[in-house]
Amino acid sequence: MILSKLLKGVFLILLIMISAAAACKKKAAAPDCGCGSPVIDTVTNIAGTLSYNSSLKGFTISTLGFSGYTDFVICNTDFAGFLPMEDSAKTNFIHVTFSGYQMNYCKLSSAGYIDQPYTIELTQLAYRSEERRVGKE
Repeated sequence: MILSKLLKGVFLILLIMISAAAACKKKAAAPDCGCGSPVIDTVTNIAGTLSYNSSLKGFTISTLGFSGYTDFVICNTDFAGFLPMEDSAKTNFIHVTFSGYQMNYCKLSSAGYIDQPYTIELTQLAYRSEERRVGKE
């Protein structure tokens, strides 16, 4: 009888400890950079050039602004507007206009970049004629 009460007590203590440990687990922190990180800006109807960037190991859209070129690494390459352009962008430069949610880029290799690239989740992507000025409209 005493052994039975002792086992019940040990079992109850173990159950409380396991419950407390499970409740204390921290939720995984949201990334502070890259795809899925907080949006730092929304870009709308920006002119740029879509291509595959081997240094950044992904598809990028390059824009020309007042301070030089800025690269946006595309997060959602499964975006419907991107899919028709994907094969051509592997070997060519495609003039596009785009909109999306801009996020910080996580890692920068020694690719020789002066300006930090960004990541972008596209919401719009369309072909544009080459005559249109590259950069913010």
